[in-house]
Amino acid sequence: MKYTLIQALRGILCVGVVFMHIKIYLLRMGDPSFFVNIPNILGGIPCGFFAISGYFMALLVDNSSPNFLVQRLVRVYPMYFVVVALAFVMRSLTDSPLNSDDLFHVMSLLPFGMGKSYKLGIEWTLVYEVWYYFICAVFCRPRWNRYFPAFLLAWLFAVIVTNIWAFKPPNPVPNFLNIWLSIWNYSFVLGALTYYYIQRRNEPATMAWARYVVLGSLCAASALEAHSYAVLYVLGFGSCLMVDWLIRLESRIRSPKILAQLGDYSYALYLVHSNIIILVFDLWLEATGQRPAAVAGLTALVLCMGAFWFLGQFDVALHKRCKAFVNRYLAGGFSATLSRLVPKPAPAGDPGGKR
Repeated sequence: MKYTLIQALRGILCVGVVFMHIKIYLLRMGDPSFFVNIPNILGGIPCGFFAISGYFMALLVDNSSPNFLVQRLVRVYPMYFVVVALAFVMRSLTDSPLNSDDLFHVMSLLPFGMGKSYKLGIEWTLVYEVWYYFICAVFCRPRWNRYFPAFLLAWLFAVIVTNIWAFKPPNPVPNFLNIWLSIWNYSFVLGALTYYYIQRRNEPATMAWARYVVLGSLCAASALEAHSYAVLYVLGFGSCLMVDWLIRLESRIRSPKILAQLGDYSYALYLVHSNIIILVFDLWLEATGQRPAAVAGLTALVLCMGAFWFLGQFDVALHKRCKAFVNRYLAGGFSATLSRLVPKPAPAGDPGGKR
């Protein structure tokens, strides 16, 4: 099944991130002009990304996808390394060049905690994403994947209970301890449970745990009503409903090709846009002597969309090559690869290996 509508949603969400970041950088560096009308709720767009990711990770786990972890890591890291290199070049043209501080921690995308000098400004979501890959990899095997739904339910209610009784705003860059119970996990876990709900909605047990999930979500949103973070529960739940609806709709209509392509290329846009915005605003200030405003914002938007279209094609081609490499050299998994690389011992009593 091709998920063209989900891909289109992913692309639209990514464009929303660009608009939101243009507004944020204009507020910091200049005059937001009409960009000030962009609603702040777009700051919760990562809920949509995490919900979509959760759904597809559960699908892969349920199918015991071979080489799951390697396949997911080669989707994230190669293009990330390319764009970080580009970011160093772009920022060298501004008054705020990047440095190599904490480069190992940054490039690992592992939850080492606060104080790290991230280069693209969006790494915190990738830290969560890579962390989810490692967790899913544990269950992505035939004898273990049956336990994944139970683990997800336990994890979801652990997050909900923690948020109700001892809520703390999530750290922008989590560490290995506090990442487990962060409120951002709600969207990913619920997205993964959405996959199992769709597959097993006719089973009484599924409807039972679904009711408890809805009740727990309502309790958490009500308990956090005084905090602005309560909206993350609403957005996470709404994102999962949207995923469910779009998957049902896929059998009737398909997304326009250009929107599906936008989703295919969205990772490149997500990676590159923040440094393009900074570069445009900095050069605008230097060239005109005026703080960036509406025209500078629109210029940054056009350049982001143009750059990502070419980088997106490069990203898709790069991923295909990496995926083909993994499929070729890791066919059957690590154990099969090792058996091919390590010669088998000769039979006992036959030093030459011949009968």
